[in-house]
Amino acid sequence: MKLYLDGHPFRYAMEQMMLTVFPSERPEFVDELPLDGDFAILTLKETPKSLFGIATVCRNGKRETVTTRMKNSEEELLYKRNAQQALKLAFYRASRPFLKTPPPWGAMTGIRPAKLAARLYAEGHDDRAVDRILKDSYHVVARRRALACEVAKAGMRIKAGNRTMDASVYVGIPFCVSRCKYCSFVSHSIGQAEHLVEPYLTALFLEMEATGKAAKELGITVKTVYVGGGTPTALSAEQLDRVLGGIRKHFDLSDCVEFTVEAGRPDTMDAEKLSVIAKNGATRISVNPQTMNDDVLRLIGRNHTAQDVVDMVHTVRETTNLAINMDLIAGLPGDSFPSFQNTVRQTLALDPENITVHTLALKKAASLWAERLPSPSGEEVQKMVDFAAKAVQSRDFRPYYLYRQKYMSGNLENVGYAKPGQEGLYNVFIMEEIHTILSLGAGGVSKLVSPETGKLTRIFNLKYPYEYNGDHDRLIRNADEIRAFYRENF
Repeated sequence: MKLYLDGHPFRYAMEQMMLTVFPSERPEFVDELPLDGDFAILTLKETPKSLFGIATVCRNGKRETVTTRMKNSEEELLYKRNAQQALKLAFYRASRPFLKTPPPWGAMTGIRPAKLAARLYAEGHDDRAVDRILKDSYHVVARRRALACEVAKAGMRIKAGNRTMDASVYVGIPFCVSRCKYCSFVSHSIGQAEHLVEPYLTALFLEMEATGKAAKELGITVKTVYVGGGTPTALSAEQLDRVLGGIRKHFDLSDCVEFTVEAGRPDTMDAEKLSVIAKNGATRISVNPQTMNDDVLRLIGRNHTAQDVVDMVHTVRETTNLAINMDLIAGLPGDSFPSFQNTVRQTLALDPENITVHTLALKKAASLWAERLPSPSGEEVQKMVDFAAKAVQSRDFRPYYLYRQKYMSGNLENVGYAKPGQEGLYNVFIMEEIHTILSLGAGGVSKLVSPETGKLTRIFNLKYPYEYNGDHDRLIRNADEIRAFYRENF
């Protein structure tokens, strides 16, 4: 779809809205008028008091033009937010006549829908007012409005327990036994990239030492630890022991209340690795089947069965006290609504403390993008997601974190559900940007947050292991940037 921007630079916001209303399209930004075919002309005009978003959308020869107004502001951040909102609302409302079914999240395009609801609550709005704003201003459907409000309240309760110097530590292990076809993360097959693993661990331990030293100097208290990937348990038991032991060595974990290790795939786990995880102080483990349909598992490139998942969960229960999270994906190729219902029921029968229901996001970096395997329709995926929500909540799981991604089937969402008191705190901290996340490893992005001002600074690690392994000086500089931020903002 051709997009013409007039009087503003907000390309990304307009692309996001286009993907919301016309998810099968891809943007083509153009610099000249007139336009032919399907297009949108997106204009921003302003007066000292008002910002006007004007959208003309043309589809199949028919046109619709809508104008919306927001308050102008001399404050740069507020000006940008209101200008983008005026444009997005105009684009959305001009597109509605061309839509069979309105998107479930209406005109909301951000990855954190609950953040808006939390901000409205913080401004003093009650439940009814927040619901009305989400409905009238953003056109969010009723079920998603209720979800955003419940997740916002869960985040606010968790935030209330934070102290000024609390932070979390993320350690990334970008290796897997094989790459799932839906995966777009930076991750390498450990069989092909074995020569990178030991140099990677050397660099990682150096970063742990430098960052841990800075954290102790600054008085940072580590509240949660999350070891993710990739699949950390793709490492050998001895390597995994060194990683988890390195975290304990270089960071003060005396105030740590949650320590999660992603075990992800049962074909990477055995009794020895489970013992290593438990002895190093982990409190929580992720066992992620994604589906309990063996045919779908094979189709997406997984080398294990649903029974392997069941056996692994039973082993965790019999030998440790670890809380269990299980991830599911709605919309996988080859799956169906009855099959997904069976996945949800089998997962509930295993009685984990947390269940995260993801919607498939088709990313260009995933092999599914190129293969274009037949997948459930957006309507069928919505049935899956809604069934899962009802099923898990009937078993006393409550939604506590929520996020969205580009190219999600049905324009839906990912939701984390937990039994009361079993919420994965790290998930809330990273999604709602409540406190600092110190992110170690290739592709890591540390988010430094000032709780008083809300100022957020990001520090980026090099993306790929071969880059990360060779730039030890950068890891030392990152620790110095953390020091500088805290000394300036705390």
